[in-house]
Amino acid sequence: MRTPELKRLIWAGPLTVLASCLVVLSIRAAAAAILKPDPGFLPLTLKPPIIDTVWGAGAAVLVFHAMCRDTPDPVNKYRALAAKLWLFRFCPTFGWPFSMGMAAGGLKHPHWPPCISQCGLFVSRCYPGLL
Repeated sequence: MRTPELKRLIWAGPLTVLASCLVVLSIRAAAAAILKPDPGFLPLTLKPPIIDTVWGAGAAVLVFHAMCRDTPDPVNKYRALAAKLWLFRFCPTFGWPFSMGMAAGGLKHPHWPPCISQCGLFVSRCYPGLL
């Protein structure tokens, strides 16, 4: 069992946050170009994905740092925790269309494409935490 060097988190942590932001912004740009959402649809505007990603990825780095300090097998324990949190957090994202009554309208309902793009943004935002 190999313990990561905490000194590397000084540069690897911010790099992880930056890489996550770039991936989320590229997916957002593609989704906005394809879907041409209503400007009032806030999840596909510029600010919310960036804020969510910086907070989420930053928190993931801090949790990983704490686990490296305090647990004997930090990488495997962190991955297990991240996978559980990812699944727990993904359920509301996937349930969002159903809560808006979109399931009854089928896949032709006008809000399905933005919801699917939100799922893609969520996966890209959270995937680095699972690595």
